[in-house]
Amino acid sequence: MITRDAAARQTLTLHGRVDVRSTGALRMRLHHAIDAGQGELALDVARLELGDHAGLGVLLGAARRARGRGRSLVLLDTPHSIAGPLRTSSLAGLLRIEPAMA
Repeated sequence: MITRDAAARQTLTLHGRVDVRSTGALRMRLHHAIDAGQGELALDVARLELGDHAGLGVLLGAARRARGRGRSLVLLDTPHSIAGPLRTSSLAGLLRIEPAMA
């Protein structure tokens, strides 16, 4: 689902398990959202489960694509299973992360 709020933030809700077999579908969905909008793209990842590092690669690729189109990308309601690996690696600066709601 893609929504837009008053601040012109485009929000895409992602859910389900992402692994090497399903990254293609996620990549296509993200590319469409990036290419079809403008301004900040927020990904609600509260219900997204990354089965392996391929999912992280797709998110990082989306951030790179968004920057290339003059957009920014932020992960919303980010569970530790996603935020943890990003924060403990050199990848921390590539994605803006908002932690999961308490």
